[in-house]
Amino acid sequence: MADKGDYSTIVGRTTGLDNSAPYGRGLIRDNPPLEFQTALPISGDNEGERTDNLRKLAEDLNRSWKGAKAENIPEVPKKLTPEMLIGKSQRLQESFSLPLGIDYETVAPLLHNFREEEHLLIVGNARSGKSTFLHSIIEVIGLMEYGDVYIFDSRFEPLSTVYGLSCVKGYASGPEESEKLVSLLSCEIGRRKKGIKEKKASDERDIFVIIDNYHDFNDIASQAFKNEIESIVKRERGLKIHILLSGLTSDMASGWEGYVKAMRESQTGVL
Repeated sequence: MADKGDYSTIVGRTTGLDNSAPYGRGLIRDNPPLEFQTALPISGDNEGERTDNLRKLAEDLNRSWKGAKAENIPEVPKKLTPEMLIGKSQRLQESFSLPLGIDYETVAPLLHNFREEEHLLIVGNARSGKSTFLHSIIEVIGLMEYGDVYIFDSRFEPLSTVYGLSCVKGYASGPEESEKLVSLLSCEIGRRKKGIKEKKASDERDIFVIIDNYHDFNDIASQAFKNEIESIVKRERGLKIHILLSGLTSDMASGWEGYVKAMRESQTGVL
């Protein structure tokens, strides 16, 4: 520091210690402060020359080292794509884990195991990225060939762009489309329940039911289908049917519908 009077603020009372000479002398905060002597890692007449020499030394050491190499320090990417998420994750198919994102500190993938926790609640404020998050999940499901996707979209149709993906087997955003999709899913749910009751071996593909907006879905879906979802979430394990429900934080907190309460009580979600 330029002003020696500031030393005490950084390292404590210096009691007469002076780090001005010889060059490389420094102080470490302690009681009393400790002196240390440091040296540049490489020689050179100026900073540019020392930088070049240091780079060459590092390259020489790297070539001569025959042991295991240290991992690169990870960086948070400016843009995270589904392909990047899958690339960062290993042995996903074995655990049926789906990468949802990355940890901001470690840049390690955040995984959700749909075998252990079959359903997922996504809540947030308006325009907080819920639909974008679901969009990414659907793309990852398709890329990893994890199963078939059926979408109940909101009236603004934010998920319409994924309708063309091969994994999307059903899409609805209005009353008529939703009624047809509900009928199709109800038949499939009934068939799978019957198979489990008869103890037949299940090699069914997993089904992901995506509900992008609780408020819109609640106005369109029949009470019978809502009860069906509640039953799946609360009692029917092993159907290989996964409910992903999205909605506003306020709606999810105060929703009185049975299926919403069941999703809340599962305590598995993303905020």
